[in-house]
Amino acid sequence: MGLREHGQWLWDFRWKRELSVFEFGLLQDLLLVVTQFPLSGMEGSWVWTLDPTGNYSVKSAYLAITSVEAAPEQNSLLTRVWKSWAPSKVIVFSWQLLQDRVPTRQNLLRRRVFREASMSFCALCGDFVESVDHLFITCDCISKFWYNIASGG
Repeated sequence: MGLREHGQWLWDFRWKRELSVFEFGLLQDLLLVVTQFPLSGMEGSWVWTLDPTGNYSVKSAYLAITSVEAAPEQNSLLTRVWKSWAPSKVIVFSWQLLQDRVPTRQNLLRRRVFREASMSFCALCGDFVESVDHLFITCDCISKFWYNIASGG
């Protein structure tokens, strides 16, 4: 990836194949960006902030995960979902839905998959931001769908 020579960092990218003209242009843009940031001569290191020693261990990760308390009613609901007899893909999707982990447009915007807020509106109605609540409960298009299911149609 690179080497330090005479106190200066030199980037040395190696590719498995020849870069296309377009890719070469992207590489030049990348080099313009990364060379703007001065690098210190200090060696970098990883630190696990959830352990006082700074070292990662499965035990420290387990303790960090289990120390997070969910609201009792949510915990009960999640337990019921996981213990249900539904197919595993339905259980996983239900868990994702309850945890707001479904890739709605709002979540994709939050994760910077979409760059513009205008891209976060509902794909079905286009009137509101596509959140989990909107997409599965309040969207007029979905309301008709749920009504048809409930009425046996």
